[in-house]
Amino acid sequence: MHCVCVLQEPRHRASPIRIVRLYPHLTTEQRKMIEDAGFGGLLKIGCPTFPLGFCGWLLRQFETNHCELVIKGRGRIPVTSDSVHRILGIPNGGSDIKYGLDVDAIAFMSDKLGASDKYWPTVSSIENSLKQMKSADEHFLRTFMVLVISSFLCPTTSLRISPRCFPALVDIGSIRELNWCKFVVDQLRKSISSYGRKSSVPGCLFYLVILYLDSLDTHDTQIPDGTPRVSAWNKKLVNQVIQMDMKNNGSFGKCLFKKRVDNINSSGASSASAILGGIPEISDFVSANVAAGYSAQKKELLSNAVGKLCASITNALSKFMHEVSALDGSSGEASRDRSSAPVENNDVNNVDENDSRDEEEVLLEDSSELPTEDMKDTSANEYENESSMDGGSTDNDSEDDPD
Repeated sequence: MHCVCVLQEPRHRASPIRIVRLYPHLTTEQRKMIEDAGFGGLLKIGCPTFPLGFCGWLLRQFETNHCELVIKGRGRIPVTSDSVHRILGIPNGGSDIKYGLDVDAIAFMSDKLGASDKYWPTVSSIENSLKQMKSADEHFLRTFMVLVISSFLCPTTSLRISPRCFPALVDIGSIRELNWCKFVVDQLRKSISSYGRKSSVPGCLFYLVILYLDSLDTHDTQIPDGTPRVSAWNKKLVNQVIQMDMKNNGSFGKCLFKKRVDNINSSGASSASAILGGIPEISDFVSANVAAGYSAQKKELLSNAVGKLCASITNALSKFMHEVSALDGSSGEASRDRSSAPVENNDVNNVDENDSRDEEEVLLEDSSELPTEDMKDTSANEYENESSMDGGSTDNDSEDDPD
């Protein structure tokens, strides 16, 4: 088993704040174009930033051989394409994405962006350009995707956009047919594997944060339902649950993983599965164990069957334990305990709409909420010197120069 075991905190540019800051500038037609391309989930992000110290701990729990988060004494969380889709709502399925330097793609994108292959535009200049656009055409969508990839799905350590994303954007009308969820997992796994040799992690850490938080049993703290899951988590809720998960020594992993009662099929039949959890956990389990190339439709059917099997086993175990406990004369008490169990209430307030602020803002609005020094949100600080560095990247680790 290969786990990431380094003490340094990662440098990253994985905050979705650049996407969130576009929200008030997008026209109705532009939003529809993004949704039609399969990326509407990225228009529903509720938390624009996240704490770096927490990310460092989370990365150290990533087991790269099996692509899982392994939390000691708690369990495993598979990092899969299906969970990326559930959390971000981006296309899942289709052809693999070519991510690399391609001469023809570079020439094509140089013309479309009006840029030189010696000095690619900075990420900030792409963001500013999008804020000024009012048309909903291929140029807008292609520019939007450059920002999404370079600042969020696969951010690099460079201040400039990465030409490695260009091959996937030449035929912009077909981006919905590409497997962006698999791309996120592959790039994240690759970057975490090299974490230690480099201090940077050019991957979608935001997905990893929401995946973990969404797997925790938060007791009386209500988490909104619905997908994509990024719409359920606002800044206040992220802070609150991270604080709940913090141990006395300042580390994390205090909360248990949740076990849910979910609908097993569309007909409305439902049962509790104490074996794999609810529908999301079962889907992740199936995805991690079926053969490569197994279609999404077949995985859904198999997930339903596995869910029913788990529910049957759970019910049989429950009946067995009830009968065994009755032999000791304790069935009456057990029955009372079950009948008095509280029913989970999933009604919650909507995500805050005031999270699109200046990038200098840190995640913590009240330092008393998360008292440790390493919990400061430094994802915003990654850009603080950007305006003075537009002449070129200063990152020695950058692999994105086309030369």
